[in-house]
Amino acid sequence: MAIDVLLVDGDLPAYTRHAQGPAVTLQRIELRLYTFLGEWILDQAAGLPYLEWIAQKPPQVDQIADVLRAEVETTPGVISVDSWAASWSRTTRRFAILAEITIEELDEVVEAEILPLGTTGNSSPAILWKTGQGPIVAGGIL
Repeated sequence: MAIDVLLVDGDLPAYTRHAQGPAVTLQRIELRLYTFLGEWILDQAAGLPYLEWIAQKPPQVDQIADVLRAEVETTPGVISVDSWAASWSRTTRRFAILAEITIEELDEVVEAEILPLGTTGNSSPAILWKTGQGPIVAGGIL
């Protein structure tokens, strides 16, 4: 079983706790999708080219979705990506991905709505986790 430090909004909280089980994998997916290309000092090749994507008018939805899917699929703890559908709305200027992801230590598929950087009202990427048991938050399932 994987154990990691539980982050709050991507940062270490004043009082640390451990994340266990599916929360570790979900946190790892979030960290990978929240990292900008060149942001990590130890590996300048790690991260996603969000600034390049924002400059694209209109965005290359298929290209961006493929890169994001590869990032999710290679995350430790992810068994498979069962469903992946990207969409771009010209009227709302919203880019979203609906996904079903199978992860270790969870008996069901996790559903996620991924809102990459640059979507309306989004100054940073967002991931909305959903399962039949309720939303998944840091530390476990509600």
